[in-house]
Amino acid sequence: SILSSSSRSNSICSNENDQNLENVAIQQVPPPQNAKSQEQIAYLESELEKINCILSAKRTFASELKRKLATTEDQLKTQNSKLERSKKHSAQLEKELLHSSSKLSAERNHTADLKRTCDKMEKNLKKKENAFLALEEDMEAVKHDRNQILSQVKSAEKRIE
Repeated sequence: SILSSSSRSNSICSNENDQNLENVAIQQVPPPQNAKSQEQIAYLESELEKINCILSAKRTFASELKRKLATTEDQLKTQNSKLERSKKHSAQLEKELLHSSSKLSAERNHTADLKRTCDKMEKNLKKKENAFLALEEDMEAVKHDRNQILSQVKSAEKRIE
């Protein structure tokens, strides 16, 4: 891009340099009379033209760099803005994740409590079932004893008659 800038400025130089040389020529001291001075002036004017051409190319290159820098800065601002939005969104998601994790932990604890309660109730139910079965057996034994007593009472009544 440096070469393309300088080649573009070379074509610009031919137009700008004509004007620059005129400006420089106006500012110069009146030309000396001898030929050697004339050669030196011609040489210096040629060097000045080259320098002006290089300066023009450098100005063009610098303005292109400034434009690219401005574009890059705009892109960086856009990317930074997107990054900030992403950071905020990420922080929000992290908060939601922590909240969900806390809720899940609470649900797990609650489930464990319910399981312990169910286990206790099941044990109590088993005890009550066993007590009920024992009571039924006792009732059967009492019924049997009652029937025996009734049978003895009936047989005693028959003997008394």
